Amino acid sequence: MKSIIKWVSALIVLTFVSTQSSSAQGFDFGITAGFNSFKFDGAQSWNDRVNSGYYLGAAFELMLSDKIGFQPEVQIQFDRQRNPANETVKTKSLNVPILFTWRPIKLLSIQFGPQYSKHIDGWDDIRLLDQSFYKKDNMTLIGGLQLNTPIVKIGARIDQGLMKINNFDSMDDIKTMGFRVYLLKTLL
Repeated sequence: MKSIIKWVSALIVLTFVSTQSSSAQGFDFGITAGFNSFKFDGAQSWNDRVNSGYYLGAAFELMLSDKIGFQPEVQIQFDRQRNPANETVKTKSLNVPILFTWRPIKLLSIQFGPQYSKHIDGWDDIRLLDQSFYKKDNMTLIGGLQLNTPIVKIGARIDQGLMKINNFDSMDDIKTMGFRVYLLKTLL
């Protein structure tokens, strides 16, 4: 966890330092909140339903030109899931998406890129055969659209897991698939 915090801190510092020389192109900082819905692709029947939750975070947008930039974010995601005993478990994850941004027009951004997730709370309560069912880390690929209004940015994204997240080799690979909608209020 300490290495994640150091990595995120370094990313924030790097973003702020980068903006000092590129402020003419554009830099935004804001807070984000959204709803997410996801399922586990390849999951056993006890968890083949759609899970949902919400997330809160911070976003930095650095436009390198009028059309191209990137948007790193830091999010805390809160979800409810079912364990093999069909009990509801509250989980929490730290998400760090780093998205490439292309703006064909000023009002619209097309975004894609990787997201690293660290499962930080509740995931150990989802157990099978007295072992934690899920791994602590996940990597996904995200794609989506963002509407850039003057007051707030509104977006929708889909994500596909790239890593097997279950701890059991004898089972089918389980990967995440999700959809999220969000609002991003810029502060700078």
